[in-house]
Amino acid sequence: MNPKNQSCRWMLAILLFIAGSGSYLVLLRTLKGNAGGIWNSWLIAALVCLALGLAALSLSNRELRKRLSNVEKLSNSAIDAAEIIIIQFDRDGRIVDLNQFAEMKLKYEKSALVGVKSIADLIGGDILARITAALQSGSLDRTIHNYEFPLRGRSGQVINALWNIHWVRGGLNTPDCIEIMGLDITERAESERRLLENHRELIRLYKDLAHSKQKLDQQYNELRITQEQLAVSEERSRLAQEGSKVIVWDWDIVAKHLYLPPAFCAALGRELAEINADIQSFLEQVIHSDDRQRFDELYRINLHRKKPEIYFESRVRLRDGNYKWFLVRGGAVRNERRRFVRLTGTLTDITERKTQEDIIHRLAYYDLLTGLPNRTMLLERLTLAVHKLQDPPGEMAIVFIDIDNFKNINDSYGHSVGDQLLVEVGRRILSALDREYLVARLGGDEFVVLLEDLQDGLSVQRCADRIMAQFGNFFKIGRHSFFVTVSMGIAVFPDHADSAEQLLKNADIAMYQAKAAGKRSYFLYNHAMNERILEQTTLENGLRQALQNQEFFLEYQPQTDLRTNRISGFEALIRWRRPEYGVMPPLKFIRIAEESGLIHEIGIWVLENVCQFIKTLHRAGLRHFLVSLNVSAVQLRRENFAGAVREIIAREGILPENICIEITETVLMESLEENIEKLKTLADLGITVCLDDFGTGYSSLNYLKQLPIQIVKIDRSFIADISADNTSSQLVASIIELAHKIGLTVVAEGVETEEQLASLGRHQCDIAQGFLLGRPLPEQTAREIAAANLA
Repeated sequence: MNPKNQSCRWMLAILLFIAGSGSYLVLLRTLKGNAGGIWNSWLIAALVCLALGLAALSLSNRELRKRLSNVEKLSNSAIDAAEIIIIQFDRDGRIVDLNQFAEMKLKYEKSALVGVKSIADLIGGDILARITAALQSGSLDRTIHNYEFPLRGRSGQVINALWNIHWVRGGLNTPDCIEIMGLDITERAESERRLLENHRELIRLYKDLAHSKQKLDQQYNELRITQEQLAVSEERSRLAQEGSKVIVWDWDIVAKHLYLPPAFCAALGRELAEINADIQSFLEQVIHSDDRQRFDELYRINLHRKKPEIYFESRVRLRDGNYKWFLVRGGAVRNERRRFVRLTGTLTDITERKTQEDIIHRLAYYDLLTGLPNRTMLLERLTLAVHKLQDPPGEMAIVFIDIDNFKNINDSYGHSVGDQLLVEVGRRILSALDREYLVARLGGDEFVVLLEDLQDGLSVQRCADRIMAQFGNFFKIGRHSFFVTVSMGIAVFPDHADSAEQLLKNADIAMYQAKAAGKRSYFLYNHAMNERILEQTTLENGLRQALQNQEFFLEYQPQTDLRTNRISGFEALIRWRRPEYGVMPPLKFIRIAEESGLIHEIGIWVLENVCQFIKTLHRAGLRHFLVSLNVSAVQLRRENFAGAVREIIAREGILPENICIEITETVLMESLEENIEKLKTLADLGITVCLDDFGTGYSSLNYLKQLPIQIVKIDRSFIADISADNTSSQLVASIIELAHKIGLTVVAEGVETEEQLASLGRHQCDIAQGFLLGRPLPEQTAREIAAANLA
């Protein structure tokens, strides 16, 4: 009601009342001098005026009471939304009133408590006595704050709550009563503190208003009290919202009016009038597009009476353009004909919680280094895809990618450079593929591409080709440049596997076959690969037992000095006497030993046994023989390789000059700078270094001057055709001539015919080795030949 209208009506009522009273006085005067007709006319006029005044006062009072009732309903709704329990009882403990939230928590109907139950039935007589005594010991203004005691509900459940207790002054026709207001602190400890502070503030405001009351006539006093109660209810609603950080909203569907608190409207950068001008447009602008469909669904569900409540999470766009997450709770309000007329509820800011959830999700499902999906997400997607393709049947594939020789980069340049390279590799793989493909990093230098909904086998091949093409250029990492290649294995569902785990395993097997075939390629899985993997696994397990069971032994192949035709040294060659399989040459098991890491233990065993062989030669007076042993790339990459060699030689007590370390061109060039430093360390100890299989790699004779080597061994592939006057013969002659010019000794291996030996002699080769000059021999036989050769 407009206050101006109120004042006018009150003034009208008072004037009518005065007019009625004035008429009555005139009537009295007239009685003295007039007859009965005049008396009757004045009497009727006075009564009419008096009735009109009273009617105006009554009408104004009814409208104010109606407004008070509506405000109290809204106030009670806000209080219930803030989850405050309010119970009033008289001096004898009889319950006289309680709010709706108290009914819900106690599971009692209001009618079952008010005037029926005592507060002692809910809190116990001893607590009631203490409350009453505490209140009666002071004035009616006394309030007991933060008093904790439990309530017992209808079904016996205990509700722990924190209470404020105070007297409520009665009105003209109502006695004083005790009011307890409390919060359920079982679940909402944090909200309790804020709501209790709001409650204390409301009590203070209530007292301030109560002290300002003045004596008015009965009707004016009721009007003033109604206005004060309205103000208190509105303030209570506002403070409850601000204190609990809960935003109360109300959408009147019939009136097409949406209420939002002013502070929230400011945060949205909107005026309430602007919002209500076009509510639908406002909602479309502030609700995130990904959440709008969910909101529309809930709206329709409530509109058609299918669901009584609203509960969902949504992102809301603020004035600055950023989004915040809110938990939207509420429900539909229906009129007496059960028609849907409004939605009302609350908004709670859950942005911080959603941020934490997002962090946890990324930690669980994404690789921290590359930002790509990790193994967990890949397996979940892969398992889901397997189930999806069961009915109707379909195909998918995975491409298993592994970086070739990545460990060399990591070991040589450090993990920081290696990590940057992994990030760049991930980017290149992504750039080669369509967005619908999942690219994941399994760990280490392994990546997987998931190709769902395959149309044909060629699409897998095209994908693999595009990935391979990304590795045709150098990677620039800081000041370093790397030419990196990858090996890939492909497995197709359901042709190669019927489960996610088996599909991943078979793609891994195919990838290893690509590595075994020379790397920088991709292989499609077939079942024969699995058999080879099983064979390799059996071989690896056998290697692990071979050292313990002393199944390895060495044979020594003589090396002949072509100038003196005497034996100048031996090459130590490892053999494996495998139970039930016989003797196996190194070509059949060295690669498995390298891949499994067993090559380090085997290499130490070889060096120790070579040193012991040299010691037996020394005891026989044979001190000038040079014994060679082969070192693999895996051994050389080990950080303490040179130190381990030095330690073993010192422990066995032999001269380093009797040891020759053979390393192939390919191994040397993998990490050239690092390997040169390690070989220099060995050379400084007095150990001879030999470059094995020369001519099969990509080093040049000019480059040999920079290497710490003393011997080059020409690969047997050049010796095979040396007897004829052809390119191989000319090449061998050139190698020998240029090697001699830079002071290197030349060894030719694989000499099997007299023609080859004669040709090498003509080219002035220094040393020859092969079946023609001597097959690999057991240790005892090699010692006997060495002694006979000396004689």
